[in-house]
Amino acid sequence: MERRRLNHSQKDRAYETLHDLHRGFHITHSTLERLERLNIVPRDHLRPCRYMADELQALTNSVLLVTLRDAEGHDAAHFEKLRLACEQRPYPKPQLARRGGRPEPKSAVAGKKKGR
Repeated sequence: MERRRLNHSQKDRAYETLHDLHRGFHITHSTLERLERLNIVPRDHLRPCRYMADELQALTNSVLLVTLRDAEGHDAAHFEKLRLACEQRPYPKPQLARRGGRPEPKSAVAGKKKGR
């Protein structure tokens, strides 16, 4: 199966969908439990339904999480490159502070050099 690369928006929607999916399975389990308490459907019939829902949830999770794992790995590598490039960049030299803790204006620094 060929996997697609997810952009930021698709990745966000995938996480939201995973949340919705889990909420839906929780509702399914709650409904099956209510049917069991009402004693309308035989318990032996409900157990395979619960297992089927669990199987579907696990299968869907496994496919979706592999896709998300790949997307997160790609993003981590991308941001690592950006961070490393930033760390290798030379930092600007700080200006010397004058009394009062504020840096001297560039014009004052230039004037002192001329006056020497």
